[in-house]
Amino acid sequence: MRRLVFALLLASQLAPAALAAQDSVRLRLQPPPNAAVSYRFVTQMWMSGPGMPDDTAPTMTMSARWSMVLLAARPDSFVFEMSRDSMAIVSAMMPSLPSERHVDTVEVSGRGMPRLTPERLRRDSVRLAGLAGNPMAGLGAGGSQPGLFAFPDRALAIGTTWGDTTLSRSDSTPAGPFNIRMRLSHRLDRIVQDGERRLAVITSSSWMEMTMDRGQALFSGTGTTEVDLATGLIVRGSETSEGTMEMAGMSMPIRTRMSLVRLP
Repeated sequence: MRRLVFALLLASQLAPAALAAQDSVRLRLQPPPNAAVSYRFVTQMWMSGPGMPDDTAPTMTMSARWSMVLLAARPDSFVFEMSRDSMAIVSAMMPSLPSERHVDTVEVSGRGMPRLTPERLRRDSVRLAGLAGNPMAGLGAGGSQPGLFAFPDRALAIGTTWGDTTLSRSDSTPAGPFNIRMRLSHRLDRIVQDGERRLAVITSSSWMEMTMDRGQALFSGTGTTEVDLATGLIVRGSETSEGTMEMAGMSMPIRTRMSLVRLP
């Protein structure tokens, strides 16, 4: 059961006054010099099955704080230091996991897409493909990072849709080897004013299949992400999903709710 829980946590991290409609907008990453932002990422999970606690309360809650600091701005990309500063897991099913600060350096294109070199993919394909990534955080081909959304390479009118599919695999995690296949569909829903910021509100739907040695999981979900038009950084997002885990002849319904909020 602990292997199952860990796999689900990894998958959940693999990752919110309307204006008059405009002709189109071009969503691009353009952080200001020396940009430094932090996010709170929370995942709640409800699991149902024999011997499971009452599902009126979350079976498990994970809360993590992530930070990103702009190290360099290049002609066609940006280099960020990404760090998971803290993480806490509350669950009656498993003891608390140690929370160690994790730091990585990631180069990202103006579309919000990490530059995934063969060396980095060999080192840790799942972490690179979904470092705190989740459907509502815009996981696209090659993955996403906290605070970043994978944008299409074209101007978008209100109502424009686009989609993506991503595949990832890991052979060396505490959950054992597993594969994740995800399909995403996004829509530019509207432009809103949030104080002095103008935000692009993007609605998304997702489908995810996770396969492992002795079972599989299928999930579908919907979410909303709000992106700052001036910087291309996520301001807030939320996503809910439902699915079923099948393992050792047992079928277990699972619901998840995730949120990502930029901290002041």
